Amino acid sequence: SIPVPAVAVGAALAGVAAVSIDMASKYQTATNQIAASEGITTAAATAVGNAFLTTAGTTTFSAQTIAGAFASVAGQADELNHGALTAKQSLDLMKSSMDLAEASGTALNSATSDVTATLQAFGLGISSSPLVSNVLYNAAKSTGQSVDTVSGTFAKLHAALGDVTPPISQVGGLM
Repeated sequence: SIPVPAVAVGAALAGVAAVSIDMASKYQTATNQIAASEGITTAAATAVGNAFLTTAGTTTFSAQTIAGAFASVAGQADELNHGALTAKQSLDLMKSSMDLAEASGTALNSATSDVTATLQAFGLGISSSPLVSNVLYNAAKSTGQSVDTVSGTFAKLHAALGDVTPPISQVGGLM
């Protein structure tokens, strides 16, 4: 007869294995979405995913959550960059989005969408994502509005003013 503790350990290991397989499957799905959204190879998307894995222990978000949030804006980011993002550019965009999400209490998907939409509205490149993240956070904090509301206001303002819109750092200060 098998001792009861051995059965319990075996059951626990089986549970961990099942959860691990499920997480790996979801992560692979997110990586495939990145490849499809950016029109890049699976190998290139895996490199992006591997960059997200380097955040382990440094953020409240899992690599799977990061990959999913990035996948939702990957096509838009590709357009902003005038081509597929490198793994480093992808990680830099997501670091800015994670900082905004953590500081403001906004969901990562929303923060990533807000940063990307604001970059696009102001015609800024991916390298400006830290600036955009900071301006969105500070404007939301100073006005008491959500980051989503501030991002939407910025986009409407830029659409109305066009080329005479002040730089984003000044727009944030005007709010």
